[in-house]
Amino acid sequence: MITRTPARGGQICRRTPAAARKRVATFSTTSVPGRDRVARWEKHNRSNLVGLSCSSYTDDGLIAQLTSANLKGVVVADIRANAHVIERSPANVAGAPQDSLFASILIEGEAVFYVAGGFQAVAAGDILLYESDRPYLFGFASPMHQIMVTIPRAHLPDVGALSEPTLLARGHRAPMAALEHSLGGNIEPRETVVDWITAAVLERTGGSTAAYVAAAKDYIRTRLRDAELSVPAVAVAVGLSERHLSRVFGEVSGITVSRYILGLRLDGARADLARRGSDRMIDIAYRWGFSSQPQFNRAFRTRFGHAPGDTPSH
Repeated sequence: MITRTPARGGQICRRTPAAARKRVATFSTTSVPGRDRVARWEKHNRSNLVGLSCSSYTDDGLIAQLTSANLKGVVVADIRANAHVIERSPANVAGAPQDSLFASILIEGEAVFYVAGGFQAVAAGDILLYESDRPYLFGFASPMHQIMVTIPRAHLPDVGALSEPTLLARGHRAPMAALEHSLGGNIEPRETVVDWITAAVLERTGGSTAAYVAAAKDYIRTRLRDAELSVPAVAVAVGLSERHLSRVFGEVSGITVSRYILGLRLDGARADLARRGSDRMIDIAYRWGFSSQPQFNRAFRTRFGHAPGDTPSH
C-alpha cells in the first residue's frame, strides 16, 4: 500500500515486513537535520534509483519521501516532496552511468523538464519518457507526487533510444494498479510494466501495434510452406521479442501466432487436397509444413470436422 504523505518524525529508512522486506524500502528526510537532508536524499537516490544532484529553495528545506520497489531490475518508485529541483548532470552520468529508460508519471504538482536544446512543461496527469544517461534538469515549483519507473535497456529489446523526451498523450493510461501492487511488495507486475512501456514507446514513435501485426502476417503468409517457420522466427523478422509479439498479435487478431500459422497451413492443404490430382496426401502434408501424417490428420479433423481424405474435389 502506498503511503500518502511523509510522516514527520518517522524513521529515516523503513522497510516493509515479511516477503516484501528485501524488495521495498521507504526513505524519508523528515527526521534528518535540515542541513543534511539534501545530501542524504542524494545518497539514497544514488543507491536505489539514480545518481543526481538536488536543490531546495524552501525555508523548511527538502521534505521528501521515496518508496521504491525492485522488480528484478525494474524499479518502481513513489516520490513525494515539497518544491525542489533535481539535476542529472554530465558529471552525474559519468560517475553513475545507468543504461535505462525512465517513465515519470506526475500525479500531483507541476514541473519543467530541461534537456540540451529545449524544455517540456509537465502537468499533473502527464507521463514523460526520457533516457537515464542524457543529462537533464527536473524542476518542481510546488509540492509534488510522482511515480517513477526505471527499466534497464536489457528489458526493452524492442525499444530504441529516444532522441528526445517523449510526452505521452494525456489520454494514455499507465497501469496504476500494477504499479501500486508492486509498491506493496508483489514482484509479479514487472512484465505488465515492461509491456506498457514497450507499447507506449512503439506507438508514440510510429511503430504502431497494427503495423507490427501486419508485418508479422505478411512474413507468415510468404513462408507457410517453410518447415522452419515458427513464432520465434516471426518475432525476429519483425523486430519484436517473442513475448511482446504474442501479446500484440493476440490483442489485434484475437488469436495466437501459432494458431494463425496452423490455420493458414490447413486452409492451403485443404485447397490442395480438393485439386490434388496425383499428389499423395503425405506429400501435401509435408508441403504445408506438417512433420508427419498423424499430426496433419489430427489438426485437419479438429479444424474441419472430417479426415483429409474426405475432402470433396473441386
